[in-house]
Amino acid sequence: MAKTKTSIVSFKVVLDGPTVDKVYIVGNTLNLGGWDPKGAVLLKKDSDGTFFINKRFPLNEEIQYKVLADKNFLSVERGLWKEEIENHKVNAAKSKVVTEVVVHNFND
Repeated sequence: MAKTKTSIVSFKVVLDGPTVDKVYIVGNTLNLGGWDPKGAVLLKKDSDGTFFINKRFPLNEEIQYKVLADKNFLSVERGLWKEEIENHKVNAAKSKVVTEVVVHNFND
């Protein structure tokens, strides 16, 4: 049986304004909770104050995700003027992919 080719996606979240102790991502894939915020993935806080996590996905999988300040959609990220923003999208098209998001606000 052939092994499924995979990609490691490095998610990085930079906070530009809000101060929270925890940051989560939730997305369309099962290992990102399958859009269920109860299954959202907690990111690790780096020494520079950014948040990150590496996750493995099948090669060429289209990933959509949002950033949360808690495990519910009431705490979803917002734009600079607190507007709703579209899902972030990344394709696991090579062996290692890095995606970085700057969060200006979270929903109150």
